[in-house]
Amino acid sequence: ALRTNEQRAVFVGVFRIALTGTLAFVWTLRGRVNVKSTQLQLSENRFSTVLNSVEAYIYIKDRDLRYQYANRMVADLLQTTETDIIGKTDSDFFDDKTCANLRQNDLRVIEKGERVSDEETNVTATGEKRTFLSTKIPLKDARGNVYALSGISTDISEHLHIQEQLNHARFYDTVTGLANRRLLLDRLEHALANAQRTDYEGALLAIDLHDFSVVNDAFGHQFGDQLLQEVARRMERLIDEADTAARLGADDFVVVLENLNGDREQAILDARQWAHALIELLHEPFEIDGKHYVTSVSIGVTMFSDTEGGVEVLIRNADLALADAKQEGPHTIRFFNPSMQENVSRRVNLESAMRNALENNHFHFFVQPQVDSQHHVTGVELLMRWSDAELGYVPPSEFIPVAEATGLIVPMGEWLLGEAARLMQRWQEDPLLRDLTVAVNISAKQFRHAGFVDMIKRIIQQPNVNASLLELEITESMLIEDVQNTVRRIAKLNEWGVRFSLDDFGTGYASLSYLKQLPIYQLKIDQSFIRDILTDTNDEIIVSTILGLGRSMGLEVIAEGVETAQQARRLNEMGCAKYQGFHFGRPASPVEWEARLRESRLTIYAGGN
Repeated sequence: ALRTNEQRAVFVGVFRIALTGTLAFVWTLRGRVNVKSTQLQLSENRFSTVLNSVEAYIYIKDRDLRYQYANRMVADLLQTTETDIIGKTDSDFFDDKTCANLRQNDLRVIEKGERVSDEETNVTATGEKRTFLSTKIPLKDARGNVYALSGISTDISEHLHIQEQLNHARFYDTVTGLANRRLLLDRLEHALANAQRTDYEGALLAIDLHDFSVVNDAFGHQFGDQLLQEVARRMERLIDEADTAARLGADDFVVVLENLNGDREQAILDARQWAHALIELLHEPFEIDGKHYVTSVSIGVTMFSDTEGGVEVLIRNADLALADAKQEGPHTIRFFNPSMQENVSRRVNLESAMRNALENNHFHFFVQPQVDSQHHVTGVELLMRWSDAELGYVPPSEFIPVAEATGLIVPMGEWLLGEAARLMQRWQEDPLLRDLTVAVNISAKQFRHAGFVDMIKRIIQQPNVNASLLELEITESMLIEDVQNTVRRIAKLNEWGVRFSLDDFGTGYASLSYLKQLPIYQLKIDQSFIRDILTDTNDEIIVSTILGLGRSMGLEVIAEGVETAQQARRLNEMGCAKYQGFHFGRPASPVEWEARLRESRLTIYAGGN
């Protein structure tokens, strides 16, 4: 029994030692596990922190395409938590089309082990649309089997939007949204190639808004931009999907009409019909900022078959046709013809020669007398003349339109006013001529020029220049273009003594309301009504009406273009008291007329003698 007790004691001691060692090992192992677990958790937290700080959408999907991991960016995109995403599929977050596209790329990774990089456009269940650049790679176990995919996606929606804006700005007009010159040239190249391939005719139309600069001056550039936008919208209503409308700048528009007709003559008729439709559509009033505005256009047309020189030549031909249309006035359509190129060459030579004439003082002027009913000279009108060494005598009807179009009319007009001042100074030394008025025609472009009023002020402030004897002739069209500015400028010059006459009266659009506003002193009956006054009842009625209007408004009236004694006698019978025309004297140099007036003591007899 004693031996047994001793053995038991030894066994218990050994067991205790073994148990103590085992417990120590377990506690040591558990401690190590806890340390490892803590380290792993810290590592996972650090890894998760890193992934959540990346500006990208990072996720892991298993073979069933269920999410096993998603970072904060993914959760924010799907408007849920990272935990809630786990175990769910794309069908829980995206629309069917998006799910089908995502599944197609995901299966390439899961089933084929491919690395996939692609743009993916996703629409969430809430309808939000985003575009991502996604890269997806397979995750493989030790045996090389794919058990999941890892994806990283970058949102490129804003980048694409900016790229789209830049692309739009590169090819489209920023004001109207129409094609710009770059896109027009590209479209026109394709249109010409298509016409050659199909034998269907096409047309290029150059379109210009009349007096658009006046709109900006009168109502501001915002109003002008809105008008351009409305014009563009109306153009788009008329064109087909294959056609192109473009804005090249300011108020210059271009339309390309394709596939008009296989027959050239019918295609021309179709292009003309389209142009007429556009004129009518654009003539309908525009309502902008509570204001009603009516515009008018001129259109130049060239057919694709008019040229073999390519796009630039085609555009030039359309511009030539447009220039011809603009000379005829609003609502005019002109088709290109080869003679227009000859006119352009002549025009280019004229412009160059006119600049040279200005620089070298080669212009000169004539004067033509204005007389009262007793044939007594009351004043003269200065008329610009030009003879060039190479071109010879160039009539005003040819060089004045070129001067208007090129802007040379402004310095030329200033030169003529300077000559008028020198003539008045010379006549102030002559008791017989010192009271004669001196009339100068002012163009619309010259009148609207920013320095016009100051230029007139400098002229009338010169010694021996009597401002009350200076008469500026303006046209009715200037009243329509910018009434308020016109009235303001005329009133200012009136304060300094300058007088105004309304030239070519009866041919424009002046209404009584405009005449009441304008501080003018005289109406000038256009010569077109005088020419047939003896044979055309309508002309006689118009002249009689103008004379009556002048009397009722306290305005003087002068008839221009009086060429015969019969015309002068009839006008006198109708109550006209002032005349100008070949019957009383043709334009001649001031020196010649000075001698004649001194000899006749300011009286002109029948036939201009």
